[in-house]
Amino acid sequence: MLLIFVYALFIPNDWRRAAIVIGTFSIAPIALIVFAPDQLRVIRVDRRATDRVPVQLVVEMSMMMMLSAVAATLGVATINKLHKGF
Repeated sequence: MLLIFVYALFIPNDWRRAAIVIGTFSIAPIALIVFAPDQLRVIRVDRRATDRVPVQLVVEMSMMMMLSAVAATLGVATINKLHKGF
């Protein structure tokens, strides 16, 4: 999420181009969890390691990344509008 907001604040773009890049940034961690679970070890509450990724983790991360992407894209649009002077 830090990469998303740093990109949104410091790279001058219009909102369309920023949405493409930020969307890619936000999809990458979710795709990693869903499509490469054998590369990750998830430790459950009972301290046993498992290769299965809990659905709750995927849903939580998807919602956080989606909210971050929308907020960053709106921020880029606002900064761009203020830069142009309305």
